[in-house]
Amino acid sequence: MLNNSYFEIYNNSFDIFYKNLEFYLTDNKETFKKKYSIVNSKKITGYMLYVREYYKKNNSHKNSKKNISKEWEKLKDKDKYNEKAREILEYYNKLINKKVKVKKSKVEVIVDNSEEDIVNNLTYELKKINLKDKEYYIDSMNNLIDIEKEEYIGYLLDEDIVII
Repeated sequence: MLNNSYFEIYNNSFDIFYKNLEFYLTDNKETFKKKYSIVNSKKITGYMLYVREYYKKNNSHKNSKKNISKEWEKLKDKDKYNEKAREILEYYNKLINKKVKVKKSKVEVIVDNSEEDIVNNLTYELKKINLKDKEYYIDSMNNLIDIEKEEYIGYLLDEDIVII
């Protein structure tokens, strides 16, 4: 496993690469760096931090992986290790300018019964009505359409036409 310093040395040497290969390259320097830079994308978990701490405390090399995993299962503050691992990973991702993925969550919409009844009763059937000696089409939401002009003119509110 490579240390992060190897990745830094490689990524910092792009100026030399580009200078020597400039004649053959069609990309500019920034695009070249973006294409070929390497990042250490190893995941860090709470279990990994626990194992590291376990070996620091217990210097004997006779500890088996089986014993460590059994102790991890018995451990009650796993959240402490998991939180620390998440913080380390976030810090590292900031250093390498890695974009953080945003988790999408579901949103529940709560509808009042009265609103639900209105939505269920919606129809887009038009009916003819006479108001002030003129014919209009009206839908289930009281929207008015002028029959002659075939235009939406407003809505009906308590026998009055509200023009928009």
